[in-house]
Amino acid sequence: MQQSTIYKEIKQKFEELTSNSISDDGDIGIRMNVIAGEIANIYEHIDFCKKQMFPQTATGEFLEHHAQIRDIKRIESNKANGKIKFSRNTPAITDIIIPIGTICGTSDNGNSIVYNTTEVSKISKGQSSALVSAQASEFGAIGNIDANKINVLISGVAGIDSVTNPENFIGGMDRENDDSLRKRIVNSYLNISNGSNLKFYEDLAMSVKNVWSAKAIVNSEDSSKVELYITDMFRQPTSELIKQVEEVIKNARELNVNVEVKAANVEQIDVNLKVIVKDLNANGSAVGDVGSFISDKIYNLKIGEDFNPYTIGSGIKDVVEGFENLIFTSPNNLKTVESNQILEPRTVDVSVERR
Repeated sequence: MQQSTIYKEIKQKFEELTSNSISDDGDIGIRMNVIAGEIANIYEHIDFCKKQMFPQTATGEFLEHHAQIRDIKRIESNKANGKIKFSRNTPAITDIIIPIGTICGTSDNGNSIVYNTTEVSKISKGQSSALVSAQASEFGAIGNIDANKINVLISGVAGIDSVTNPENFIGGMDRENDDSLRKRIVNSYLNISNGSNLKFYEDLAMSVKNVWSAKAIVNSEDSSKVELYITDMFRQPTSELIKQVEEVIKNARELNVNVEVKAANVEQIDVNLKVIVKDLNANGSAVGDVGSFISDKIYNLKIGEDFNPYTIGSGIKDVVEGFENLIFTSPNNLKTVESNQILEPRTVDVSVERR
């Protein structure tokens, strides 16, 4: 309840009981206004407490308390990892040491992230290159980068002519947001693990670090066989991650149940949309902001979850100043997937027009 509303009610009641008129800037009026402000703060605090009582509306650390009841933890951020190839134009005449912490970057002006080697390595005598493990300097998805994009040697290492990353740097993950954590908490009540159902195996898989989503399905031809599909957030689960899940499952599965762990099938999606705004001049970065927003929303979908453009797109109004409307041209309705599939954004094309 607003302070002004409370003040008016107090003032009106006082005048009814005393038949005296109260001036807003008089001593009694000022005192009433102060009291109204305190009462408004109490109402606001009560509303806040009500929201934090239930996982459907709780936020931040209070939502994490609800998660703890279900033995669920917020997924923390990770740094992207990969390998950088250090090369020479000619074979080395002696060993060339590549120190730990050697810094490399990209010539892409839009990417300020640098990548540090995480081990001491060398280009051996007679060789012309070496692959060295490295990771992004910052936590989060911002460190994920496509192959051959790292091409600048920032640290001075004598004898090195060029650097590159032969494969994508992956595994960089932002800290799980409230929406994603809330969905997992609510689902844990809807599908309770009892040690002998599909949810049991999904929970086991989710207990392994870097598993973003897991979906268990009973084989249509053999009811004693469970197919467990997993993925990391960027739809590229490594063979090592699959082995880790297999090891956890092996130690906990039911008798006479065969659980096969597989990578989820990736279904790519192209998104095209038009955003209508009041003022184009105030939205110079809208295309990039909306594109990132849509990509993040798709990456937050789990295995077997469909893409509803207008449900996901409803949050765009909080991203774009002067938002008026949006039109999805592709897809323009629900994009469904199979139980073992997970969506991945292939292209996100955004145009912004004035109303």
